[in-house]
Amino acid sequence: VREGSSALSPKGLHELLSKGEQEVVLVDTRNSYETQIGKFRGALVPELRSFTEFFDWADTSLPRDKPAVMYCTGGIRCEKGIEVLRERGFSNLYQLE
Repeated sequence: VREGSSALSPKGLHELLSKGEQEVVLVDTRNSYETQIGKFRGALVPELRSFTEFFDWADTSLPRDKPAVMYCTGGIRCEKGIEVLRERGFSNLYQLE
């Protein structure tokens, strides 16, 4: 992870998951039809009708005490999601490159 960045390379994700020091939460922020094609094993899938619902979902369903890695198509949802979640008090948030 680059200093001051939330971007995490695939190699960085592998290293984070391999450490085993603590549970890492994977969050799939893609559209439902994309998640049906495939997702990371064990990833949380909010299954929302609109991305605007994501933040209420996160407030009640995303653990605040574990690192969370979000992944999406194109990166916009992840970037916006991380920004708003940090404003809501979340930390240890990453976006898969």
